[in-house]
Amino acid sequence: MIISTLMDDKKKEGSPLINEHGLSFHIHKEEYNILFDMGASEYFAYNAQKMGIDLNNIDLAVISHGHYDHGGGLKTFFKENKNSEVYLKPLGKYYRINDPLSPQEINLDIDVLEKNSLRLKYIRENREVLPGIHLISSIIQKYDSRQDNNGLYKMKNGKMVRDDFDHELLMILEEKDKIIIISGCSHQGILNMIETACSLFPQKHIKAIIGGFHLIYPTEFSQKNDYSTHIKKIGEKIAEYPVEMIYTGHCTSEKSYNILKEVLKDRLNYAYTGTVIYL
Repeated sequence: MIISTLMDDKKKEGSPLINEHGLSFHIHKEEYNILFDMGASEYFAYNAQKMGIDLNNIDLAVISHGHYDHGGGLKTFFKENKNSEVYLKPLGKYYRINDPLSPQEINLDIDVLEKNSLRLKYIRENREVLPGIHLISSIIQKYDSRQDNNGLYKMKNGKMVRDDFDHELLMILEEKDKIIIISGCSHQGILNMIETACSLFPQKHIKAIIGGFHLIYPTEFSQKNDYSTHIKKIGEKIAEYPVEMIYTGHCTSEKSYNILKEVLKDRLNYAYTGTVIYL
């Protein structure tokens, strides 16, 4: 299996690829080619071309949740690929609120979704969409992840409420004796994602966890010490699970990554734009 990072917030110095605030992975599993998320714009497609990946050969596309930095390239994908279905959960309108007087809309382009509705397949329950490729709609809520989603809201019944991320899904790639967890932002908590995977596949070890963890480090000085402890505890808890390797980036944030690295050491790596992972 080969997993290629088509888009991340960062790239290595000297890379000819384009980076932006967004996430996109190409997955080659046996005879299947899967696209997981599409970044914030058309640049994921540019990077795919530079990396020798033909988007027209994609068999299955997935959008992890309804934020622009994961599905902003959807219009470009529909231009590049004329056949593949796109799997996602039912979406709505989503907002980031830093200033209560000016909420920022961060959802996908509704017009693009409506114009291509026949190619959208909505996931409402756990489903094996191709052999060994599972999309998980129901995430176990063992750990509280609300403090990692401060400022994120959705529209519900005409009112703006805290986003519970019922629009988020998880992908699990199953092989003989192992699984690989692929997540977009893990808004429902990376620990809950791992717990869910272990519950569904109790006899299999986790070969890799790949994706963003949404551990944006707070700017308020008074919160920094407490948040550092919070991140360290997450790393210590991850270390308790049977996980061989972890590749993260995007919304994990550099500061949180460095704290996790102290705990997880060589098991943790950064998935820069252009990173290719062989499993």
